[in-house]
Amino acid sequence: DLAQELATIAARWLTEHEALRTTENLYWFSLFAAPLTGFEDCISILEEAVRSGYENGEIDGAARSIVSLCMHQFFTGQPLQTMQTNIARHISILKRQRQEDPLLQLSLWNEAIATIMDRSSDPVALTGADFSESEIIPMWSAMQNHNALMQFYFLTSLTRYLNEEMDGATSHIDS
Repeated sequence: DLAQELATIAARWLTEHEALRTTENLYWFSLFAAPLTGFEDCISILEEAVRSGYENGEIDGAARSIVSLCMHQFFTGQPLQTMQTNIARHISILKRQRQEDPLLQLSLWNEAIATIMDRSSDPVALTGADFSESEIIPMWSAMQNHNALMQFYFLTSLTRYLNEEMDGATSHIDS
């Protein structure tokens, strides 16, 4: 109940204070609001955060918002082909902007979607042109990037589950 109240206050605050609708504020609001209002409601907020970030030169905020937008679209059942098209567009932008960590996270989602759509050379390994599990996971572990690791473990478990590799699907539970 308290969380719902806080989300309502934050939404009212963003509505009443248009000048404070920065990319950063929109991004953080979407993270807190998603469990309360549903992922669908947050998609438009994240789209605004991405657009605002690009327009105002807040590339870091736009990059984080892109990854979050991708997750929200996935969880709301957006068509995977559409998501892949959008991800490819954002990957090229993030490469030009040298946003390495969000680029790797988006590449992870791109590879997971390709795997789910049976367009990957390996039905369970999340390794492709822009994402190499053997290189990136040790780096994220060393950096203690728990958010990125959580995404990796979730997507690895999901792709293995969908391919009926149950031992692999549960192998990261204690990680």
